[in-house]
Amino acid sequence: MIASATMLLFLLGCTQTHTYRVAIHNQTEGPITFGFTNDGAPHHQGWASPEELTDIPPSHRPQEWGQVVDPGHTAHAQAHGLFDPGAHAYLRIYTGTPNVDAMLAMSRGFGNRTDVIIQPDVINDCTVTNYDNRITARIIAH
Repeated sequence: MIASATMLLFLLGCTQTHTYRVAIHNQTEGPITFGFTNDGAPHHQGWASPEELTDIPPSHRPQEWGQVVDPGHTAHAQAHGLFDPGAHAYLRIYTGTPNVDAMLAMSRGFGNRTDVIIQPDVINDCTVTNYDNRITARIIAH
């Protein structure tokens, strides 16, 4: 019994709840789509990447992912999550308004997608530009 209680306290101490806030400024010539992802456990709703959506049966899988920001506009979003030590939260950004199937064909670093680490419990001010046919994102956390 004591061992079980100790293990429970240990497990609870390993994860932390964080809030991630972003202000994303689209300074490209077209719309962009963004959303939150993470690279660690536990996985929770609202953080599923397009790749993770493939685990959902096609009849229940959403066709759209993320939030669209028109050129010259700013969007604000936030997400909450429980994170293991060493896990990172990412802001994933795509050029255009691709559906989930099209997103699956876009790999990180190939010009039409970028993933940037965001910091917890601060505002991540992100400016998105298109430079040399590649989407780029610069984040200032404050």
